[in-house]
Amino acid sequence: MGRCLMEITFDRIAVPNDVHVALSRLACMVWGERLLLGTLGDDAIADWLYANWYMLPTVPFVDSPPPPYRSDLSTVLHAALLASSRWEHGWVVLEVEPSQRCIAGRGTLQRMVDPGDYANVARPGAPVVPGDGLAVFNLLTWVDPPTGFLGVRSQKAQPADPLVRLYWSVASTQMGYVVRELVSTLERVGPAWSLKCPGQSIEYSRVDSLVIYLERENWPVFEPSVMALAHTLGPRLRDAVPPLTRCIGRGVGFAEDADPQRSFGQTRCQALVNGVRRVASGPRNDPSTAVEWLVQALQSHGIDPAHPWQCNTPVDLPPNTSRQRQTFDSQATPSPPPLAARIPRRAIPHAVSASSSYLNAALAIGHRLHAEAQHGSNGMGWRGDDLVGDTPTNAQVVHGDIGPSLYSGAAGIGWFLTHLGQHVADADLVQCGTTALISALKRSRADVAANTLSLYGGASGVALAAMKAGQRLNDVRLKRDARLLARAVAQCIVAGDIPSETDLIGGTAGILVALAAVHRLTPQSELADACRVAGERLLNTAVSDTSGVHWPEPHIGANVPGLCGLAHGVSGIAWALVDAADVTGDERFALLAFEAMSYERSWFSSKTSSWPDLRGGQAAGDGPGTMTAWCHGGIGIAALRLHLYQRSGDLWALAEAGVGLHSARSVVAAARRALNAGQRFDASLCHGLGGAVELFTLAYEVTGVDDHTRAARRTADLCLEMLTANDGRWTNGLRGATKVPGLMVGDAGIGAMMLRLHQPSAISSPLLPGRG
Repeated sequence: MGRCLMEITFDRIAVPNDVHVALSRLACMVWGERLLLGTLGDDAIADWLYANWYMLPTVPFVDSPPPPYRSDLSTVLHAALLASSRWEHGWVVLEVEPSQRCIAGRGTLQRMVDPGDYANVARPGAPVVPGDGLAVFNLLTWVDPPTGFLGVRSQKAQPADPLVRLYWSVASTQMGYVVRELVSTLERVGPAWSLKCPGQSIEYSRVDSLVIYLERENWPVFEPSVMALAHTLGPRLRDAVPPLTRCIGRGVGFAEDADPQRSFGQTRCQALVNGVRRVASGPRNDPSTAVEWLVQALQSHGIDPAHPWQCNTPVDLPPNTSRQRQTFDSQATPSPPPLAARIPRRAIPHAVSASSSYLNAALAIGHRLHAEAQHGSNGMGWRGDDLVGDTPTNAQVVHGDIGPSLYSGAAGIGWFLTHLGQHVADADLVQCGTTALISALKRSRADVAANTLSLYGGASGVALAAMKAGQRLNDVRLKRDARLLARAVAQCIVAGDIPSETDLIGGTAGILVALAAVHRLTPQSELADACRVAGERLLNTAVSDTSGVHWPEPHIGANVPGLCGLAHGVSGIAWALVDAADVTGDERFALLAFEAMSYERSWFSSKTSSWPDLRGGQAAGDGPGTMTAWCHGGIGIAALRLHLYQRSGDLWALAEAGVGLHSARSVVAAARRALNAGQRFDASLCHGLGGAVELFTLAYEVTGVDDHTRAARRTADLCLEMLTANDGRWTNGLRGATKVPGLMVGDAGIGAMMLRLHQPSAISSPLLPGRG
């Protein structure tokens, strides 16, 4: 979109149509407020013009209202910046607070950096100590207290006067995406720049809602990239620009600053004051004369009405502008695709001993599960406790058959026993685990429908557990039956028999992760087709948010934030979308995964180093609490970020993994205090210390940093102390239950965690069951 070519002539001055329209609108506004304006001084008239004519659109915007939990946009802006900017190496930790907030230095520079804004590249994921090398988020941000506006600038330098301004008419609901794309482009091109935007959603009714500042002499460097981006972002912008600016695209206005002490809009409003006085005191309903007086007012201040966006004291560009552009472009590092595998990282082998207290603990659990296995009409299985009820108030413990599932049933136990038996060459354990998996496969095949397909509670998880065990044992029958069950699940998905839930633990995301994992082990076109269909379902059910996308819980209702976390939140869905992109080659799924993690990033609090627990829409009330576990909060989020860091080497993933690892250490410290006070702490994987042990083990497996193994062993030793204090019984993840044999909240999961601590390659991570 460019300037309208139609012109109206006043006293031999050609005025473009858009300028004529803007001045005509102003004349009508002046006639309506002539009594008020007659009482005001020059500065007050200029302020009135700015607030009522320059800043506001001709017709008020009809934007989609932001959700109630998005009134403050500071965290949204920060998340967008973290996703778009480059990370700067060469910083060194000088001082560290207990919260992991630290002072970092680089040459003569020093910065205070919060958790999440840096990555420990010296010892990836480990707590920082003085001397550690960092990569630091490379943008400077601030809040202007008088206005509440948020400011950002390149670390290179504050752009120097004279400036040009780019006004982007963006609604608050689009702010996160637009900022991310803008900053990514500005950082790639290279010269100094800054940005400002309102910090509150209510302020986005103005037409100049987001402003970019550039040095005027560098505008030719930026212009090609900015024009291309204006075209790309056009559908996300509102069709209006501030009056007297040059429209260079839908919702994008360009102007040159004339006065370093006042903005472009302020100088234009000030220049129009005398014209406004003449219009207010002159005849009404004579638009031609009114516009001519306003044109003359602009001219009296040296402003060309044909090009009012230009400064009346132009600056000559330096003769080497074209050479300067080439230099910037050659030095720029393009922003990488968010989830592309660029720097594959090799898992570090763990030093193996023949025996350890951790292996002994795993064997004790394995032998007890073997002894307690029962044969019945459904094949081999176990009996144990479970919670029945929808809420904490009506939940009650019941005892019975635990079923075939991966989460709490025979498939999870069988997966653990086969790997434990194979590692220690115990044929009885292998046979018990294999028989349990065959029984689980048979039970699952008998009832394949939308409500029985899930990863942790249904057929897809059973198929994945059996396929993993079959591959480890090279068991032809297990692999065949697992493949058949996975195919049956895939046929349901392709036929549209998909659960309404979207999460990892019980919904579409988990099914997609399971089918993608089986497909990697034994490629089948049916599985790839189902991954595409499931990915499309996630794409079509995503809800746009100011910061990205999310999937609110279906039974909660509108205007409620989607959950953070792996099991029930957007991390699990993002993982599924990454797998969908891998299997299908469809980049839309990878981009949506990136949007989901941007949403989750916007909820992170550097003050608490945690993500909130948003169950029940608590963010709309007094504020949500926090939880650090696999199911909700930092442990599950960090596990996924470690996986993505291993795939890509992306520093934002390492930074977030480091935050989650720090949160896990805080949970361990709380458990130690509880034990010292005579209390028992849950040792399970889902929401207990087992999740922390496994996260530390996974961190060592990905990074090779010994700090993580030491943390895992300290935490596992604490679990063994709790076992002794609890008369030899493991504490489980079900309140009031005494016998819980399953994987995620019971003994099998604790055994798998201990086995992996002894030897990570003996069994894959139960926190990420589909991880390749």
